Amino acid sequence: MIDKETEKNRLAVLLLGAGASAASEYELPTMEGFFRRRDFKPKKYPELVRFLCAFCGLKRKGKALEKINLEEVLTYLDNLERGALPVTQERRLELSLVRKQLDDYVLLRLVTRPLENKPPEGSEDPDGAKWSDFFCDRHCRVFSNLDFEKDSIMTLNYDLIADGTLEGMKNGKQAKGTPVEDSARKEERADVRDFVERSKGLLGMYGWDESPVGPSVETIADSYFLKLHGSLDYYCCPNATCSNHAALHPNQTSWRGGLLAKGAFCNACGRGLVLGIVPPTLSKTGEDFPRIGAIWSMAYNKLKEADWWVIWGVSLADSDHMLRALLREAAVEFYTRNPKGSLRIDVIDPAFKKKDVLAALARTPQGEVREYHDVKAWLEGKEKDA
Repeated sequence: MIDKETEKNRLAVLLLGAGASAASEYELPTMEGFFRRRDFKPKKYPELVRFLCAFCGLKRKGKALEKINLEEVLTYLDNLERGALPVTQERRLELSLVRKQLDDYVLLRLVTRPLENKPPEGSEDPDGAKWSDFFCDRHCRVFSNLDFEKDSIMTLNYDLIADGTLEGMKNGKQAKGTPVEDSARKEERADVRDFVERSKGLLGMYGWDESPVGPSVETIADSYFLKLHGSLDYYCCPNATCSNHAALHPNQTSWRGGLLAKGAFCNACGRGLVLGIVPPTLSKTGEDFPRIGAIWSMAYNKLKEADWWVIWGVSLADSDHMLRALLREAAVEFYTRNPKGSLRIDVIDPAFKKKDVLAALARTPQGEVREYHDVKAWLEGKEKDA
């Protein structure tokens, strides 16, 4: 990290990957090794299990199932649903069941089980827990080093840890061990509240029956919370011809499934609503989730303006071509605008290598890349040994 005085003169973007959620107190799974055999007993998610076994060439559930990467499965299923192959109508019906069971399983792994294992403090009824009950001290400490009026947060994660942490901070919640002089601030934080509300406006609508209220990607607002791969809190209409299709709608319901689990449907066309989570495919900015395209454009605008990128737990997977392109093109534009500028990149990840970041920023000056083993080391400014 850098000293507070220097920090004031920098424009920062924080980019969160699966490693950030895995490092939280909820210890969420990363994309590789996402599936667990014990979750599929007895005879749970039957169509999904058959699909996964076929995906990795198994006749029955084996250890190889636990090595499958969730995003590879999402990408493969996405391609099949798009008609990449001439599958039969029967197969399409089967794929729709696989999709429903996969969505349910992702909710189980990223929302239900974490809150069962770590119920909200003071809650006597965890069944009534909300996504906003997610609050992570580590995330809070990192977020507290940002200026919510000018710095942006971007996440590649579907989970709700960053969302819940921001919600808690908005209401004055702080990380444990906060200095005494700061502990008096328990009232609502207007800067975080405005940051959260401004970000919701990008989704297109606040409520199902309301007209679009989100700003265009040319908005002059300085900072946003951007979920580049969608969220378990978003739902949308999958009908490309429907007037509701162009927006993502915050669910903000109970973690037991709430609205979607009850078979909610679009009030304009009658199609069943789907979770607004997006696999890392080349098509993810387009037809299925039009608002995601606006979010990615906003991310590009913010990255090219920032001179300090903090990248926490991002793997830069080979399959995520769009993320690599986003970082590369933003860096190119940054140096085009600032030929003598220096782009600082802080990487927080115990297994990360500088070359991975630099490869994503090909054909640009290397800038200033620093590596930190974990959040504590970043907060203390202790870099990894070269």
